[in-house]
Amino acid sequence: MKYMLAPIMVIGKDAAIRRAMKKADLTELGLADRMNMSHQTIKNILAGRPVSSGAQRALHAALGDHSPGAKKLFEVDLGDGV
Repeated sequence: MKYMLAPIMVIGKDAAIRRAMKKADLTELGLADRMNMSHQTIKNILAGRPVSSGAQRALHAALGDHSPGAKKLFEVDLGDGV
């Protein structure tokens, strides 16, 4: 019997990211600029789409002292594999 492993994805926690953005006084566009990424990337992160490791690092750097840490900003999604 073969088993398929589901892809492991890291997704952003919208509410935690928005709280950190507010503390840092950043809009979505301001965050995108500080991360050197597109506004669409920020919208994707906030919508719960998978976040690359580079985007995770950039988000922490952009939020600076207002970042509550990876465990509070992101969660692991194990997908629907069987």
